[in-house]
Amino acid sequence: MMSHLIDWLLEEETNCVEIRAFAEQGIRILIQDFLCFLTVFIFAFCFGCVPLAVQFIILHSVLRVNTGGWHADTRTGCIVLYLSEFIVCYLLRKVHIPWVIDLPLVLCTAYIFILSPFQHVYNPLSVYDQSRRRYITRIICIIYLLLYELSKYFTSELSVCIYCVICFISLLAWVQRNSKWYLPNGENDI
Repeated sequence: MMSHLIDWLLEEETNCVEIRAFAEQGIRILIQDFLCFLTVFIFAFCFGCVPLAVQFIILHSVLRVNTGGWHADTRTGCIVLYLSEFIVCYLLRKVHIPWVIDLPLVLCTAYIFILSPFQHVYNPLSVYDQSRRRYITRIICIIYLLLYELSKYFTSELSVCIYCVICFISLLAWVQRNSKWYLPNGENDI
């Protein structure tokens, strides 16, 4: 079925192994992301928190795509991890975070800000892509911190969602950095 879909997408049968492999990997990533989003939306629909799910998916996706970090070994593991992150965010959504608890958020953001992107040995980035992702990640971190500070005064859901997303992504980055699959960034790596 996958080969028929690739033939249809490429609009002709191609014998180039690299192009077919690239297309197949792209389709697998799209399907996996769709399943992650779908499970979160099903949970959110059942528990009446669809706006929180939309916030979580947007905030998580925008930052995660640029930072990198540890990935689950299986598609099921990825979906379970993603849903677990959202469930924690859901459970904490009504919590008012006192200013004393802001320190872990600042430390997690600094970790991402200084050391991103977190590369996998099987997915190395060019020097240009490392620089570009680092720049984008730093802008996103600044925006998230500003949004966090502003949202604390208006809605606890958004501030908790930002808090959870940054802490989860920094945790995944830390796990990746301390795994055997970590690929150092060069001059940015401490």
